[in-house]
Amino acid sequence: MLSENLKKYRKEKKLTKMELSRQANVSVRTIEHIEYNKTTNPKIQTLQKLSNTLNVAVEDLLK
Repeated sequence: MLSENLKKYRKEKKLTKMELSRQANVSVRTIEHIEYNKTTNPKIQTLQKLSNTLNVAVEDLLK
């Protein structure tokens, strides 16, 4: 599930939400909405930014 995977990979990289936000150029609010499962359909551009920053495939985030 996206929410769990994003949180898992973020923590594996030892990044706070703020740090991930800055590095991926995605708002903290967007990251929180994904991690707390408040959004079920984020933009593909957002997923690409997050996956690139976390060095994982978009598919791995979506598993």
